Amino acid sequence: MVMTTLFNHPDWQPAFNDFLTEADLLFRNSFKSNSAFDSVLKSKINYPVDISETDKGLLFEIAVVGLEKKDISVKTEGSILRVSYTKPEEEEKPIYVHKGISRRSFDLSFKISARYDLKKIEAQMSKGLLSLEVPFSSEAEPKEVKIN
Repeated sequence: MVMTTLFNHPDWQPAFNDFLTEADLLFRNSFKSNSAFDSVLKSKINYPVDISETDKGLLFEIAVVGLEKKDISVKTEGSILRVSYTKPEEEEKPIYVHKGISRRSFDLSFKISARYDLKKIEAQMSKGLLSLEVPFSSEAEPKEVKIN
């Protein structure tokens, strides 16, 4: 109980995120839920992301307001899709009267099913929205198997 509380404490979370590996992605949210069997739709990603399936494949829409293309890193490794941005350190931090815009670093990682082809991913950025399209894999199409 102490370890789960420590790992989920907001002040400690950024320090632990630096040590996560791809294997950790499978277990990243396991302590944030009351049930080990919660649906993926109920899990909360800590950054504004919409993920949907279209007739062409998988579509990720990530809010990147105020960022430029050169600031964002999109990488694939095996079945992992990683999108990240590291906020530069501010020399002088302003004193806010109200702070409603979240300007923060992010490191989003997604394990993508073999049903989709990460080698053919396409990225576009328009009006503060990063769109990543991952098409269906031709190898994942249904095939009829002849019985001998």
